[in-house]
Amino acid sequence: MESVEKKVDFLRKSLDRDADSFRRKIGRNKTSAFRTKIYVASAAAMLSIIIGSKSNQIVVENGLQSSMDMIALVISASVAVVSAYEAFFDHRWLWMKYTNTLSQLYAVSDDLDFIVANESIPSEEALEKIHLRRQEVLRETGAAWYDKRAQASALSTLSS
Repeated sequence: MESVEKKVDFLRKSLDRDADSFRRKIGRNKTSAFRTKIYVASAAAMLSIIIGSKSNQIVVENGLQSSMDMIALVISASVAVVSAYEAFFDHRWLWMKYTNTLSQLYAVSDDLDFIVANESIPSEEALEKIHLRRQEVLRETGAAWYDKRAQASALSTLSS
């Protein structure tokens, strides 16, 4: 009985810790994905304004064309850097993957709660299945991340 209670407690704490970790990762990656997309869109809009205003009478009269060119150059270079950063880290993919992982962890946690609620003393076999499912969810997420990195590495090698 005490062994079963310890296993249930271990599983609950592990699932809670995993869920907390993935909630934080989801938040960070969602924010990063949003920021990079907004930056690139904003920079593209600024470039359009700069290019469009180069022939403006005020810009021409004050000899600001070369300054406008320099500003456009800096903005376009920063877009290239931010785009490379996003392509490498792919925060949108991480956000979606971690959201899926969190949903799977919630399902495992719900199954644990269901077993505990329906059995006065959960079987060792049922708890082992829950533990293996938790490990499989985490393993699959790690493997997907590794595959994503390996794919990105292969693509960068091909383009070099």
